[in-house]
Parts: sequence; C-alpha cells; structure tokens
Amino acid sequence: MKWQVSFGLIVSFAMLVAGSLPVNAQEITEAQIRGLKQQIETEVQNAESRARRGSIPESQKTALREYRQFWQNRNPDVARFVGHWGGNWGESFTIFPTKRPDRVCVQYGDESETFVEPGTLKNGKIYWKSPLPNLSFVLLRESNSLVVIKVKGQPKILPQPLSLLPRPASSFTRNQHSYESLGCITETNVTRLRLLLPR
Repeated sequence: MKWQVSFGLIVSFAMLVAGSLPVNAQEITEAQIRGLKQQIETEVQNAESRARRGSIPESQKTALREYRQFWQNRNPDVARFVGHWGGNWGESFTIFPTKRPDRVCVQYGDESETFVEPGTLKNGKIYWKSPLPNLSFVLLRESNSLVVIKVKGQPKILPQPLSLLPRPASSFTRNQHSYESLGCITETNVTRLRLLLPR
C-alpha cells in the first residue's frame, strides 16, 4: 500500500513539473526573444551594412517585389517571409508559402546539407524544427533581414540580409519530405500564380 501512495505522489509531481515546462525544451519563449532585441538589432545593422556592398540586379528586385505583393494580398504574414535568404555564414533559408495560412515550407541549405521541412507561423514568427538532432529555429523579420535564432543552449542569431525569389533545391541530402508532400507552392511567376490560385 505504501509503495502505491509513493508511486502516486511521484506521478503527480512529475505531471506538475511537466506542466510547468515548455512543450518542447528546445523552444524559446517570447520573453527570451524580447531580451535579445538589442543584440538582434545590432547584428542586423552590421549584416545589412556588409550586404550593401554586394548588389542584386534591379530585375531580380522587381520580380521579388511583385511576388511578395501577390502574397501580401492573400496572406500578409507569409508575404513578409517568402524568399531566398542568405548571409555570410554559409547557411541559407528559403521560405515557400503553402495553401494553409499558418504553414510554410522552410528549405535549409549549407555546405553539406539540403532539406525542406514544415514551419509553423505563429505571432509573426516562424517556428521550425530541423531534422538534425536537437536543433530548432525561430525565424523573425527585422528591418530588411530574416533573423534566424538557433535554439540550442545559448541562442545564436544569424541575420540573413540578402533576399531573392525562392527557388527549389535541385536535390536533397535528406529526403524525409518533398515539396509536394508538404504542400509547398514553389511557383514564383505571378502570372502563373494567378491562374494556379484564383481568388
């Protein structure tokens, strides 16, 4: 009988503790993100200052503006994020919309990995879990940059200031998902998009 009472107390305590923890221990809280505000602003300013030295052809800027305007009229929250974002860190993030207003596709690429995974849009941020072990990200928009916060131990901020039209990867190193299975809308030609997604 004693052991049953003890076991019951242990289970109750475990449930109480679990209820007070984040759903995913790798998630970052809103308060933590607010606490990083100054660091984010400084890193974004530095990254955008470096990015100004490189130039993107005007035709590509125009195509990206038209593409984002198309999505602005359908889903303003997603429109802020869509595009191919790159920086000086050897990592790139490409964000495609889906037909679900709260879901995007996030394509990740670095020197050795390329894959696409779903991301959840919530409170103006994208929450995204990598298939790599214990690696989650929160993606924000700050100024003209995508800000990637790596959530593992001490958050690491990677501003990605260079933005182009999103483009699908030619191949993946991890094939758990495909664009089709995730419902990614990879078409970027606005004329074709209007036919594909009529109002």
